[in-house]
Amino acid sequence: METLIVSLSSITYARLRRRAAALGKPPEALSRDILEAALRPPPLKAKDTPEILEAAGMRTSLGPGLRAMIVRDVPLDEVRASLAAKEGPTLSDIVLEQRGPKE
Repeated sequence: METLIVSLSSITYARLRRRAAALGKPPEALSRDILEAALRPPPLKAKDTPEILEAAGMRTSLGPGLRAMIVRDVPLDEVRASLAAKEGPTLSDIVLEQRGPKE
């Protein structure tokens, strides 16, 4: 753990001490908590996830062959039921096959 020395005005330090006492913590622990919270990276948004995975090489766009096979407006439950009735590979197996081997 690194050490940081910070100079505070007497008014700010008094506020820090009062708040720390109210929380049952030493001023140093409350200061660390405040700094860590302020510097924590923002949480990922769901819309950021595809871009992050693509940048990491863990997601790619569908090729034209797969894109042509898409049937719109079919519920996932219907797809699963259809695959189960055919006694073919599971949806997960198909996805893994389409992804290809891991590098």
